[in-house]
Amino acid sequence: MTLTTVEVYPANAIALEASQVILVKKKDFSNLIARRPSLSLQMLSSMSFHLKHLVNLIEDLKFKHIEARLAHWLTRNCSEGDYGPDPYIVQLDTSKRVLAGQLGVTAETLSRTFARFRDEGLISVDGRNITILNCPKLRNYLE
Repeated sequence: MTLTTVEVYPANAIALEASQVILVKKKDFSNLIARRPSLSLQMLSSMSFHLKHLVNLIEDLKFKHIEARLAHWLTRNCSEGDYGPDPYIVQLDTSKRVLAGQLGVTAETLSRTFARFRDEGLISVDGRNITILNCPKLRNYLE
């Protein structure tokens, strides 16, 4: 059950690394909110930010091809003025299979897209290090 409703929450999670899980009892949580009403406003703000992120993710998955999604994921690491010749290294902090899941594709499709970007001279890949060789050209996939 969730902390705020009687329904069962329609999602689950799997830890990707050693994690600590805590149990928050609904009654204790409700009492805390009653004692500190400002906490509910902070939670609402956090939930609003998370909802905005999820809406953007859904729009990406629905309207953009994998090339645009991967280019967006990669170019978030380039600032707007990065038009110089210096390459930018992005370290993948999860497996490529997890990244594929986040981008809404299979690991094989992600690998083919990495290969396409590599063949076009946009990136080079060395294990978990992805070097962005041409950020401006990579941004063309965003249009």
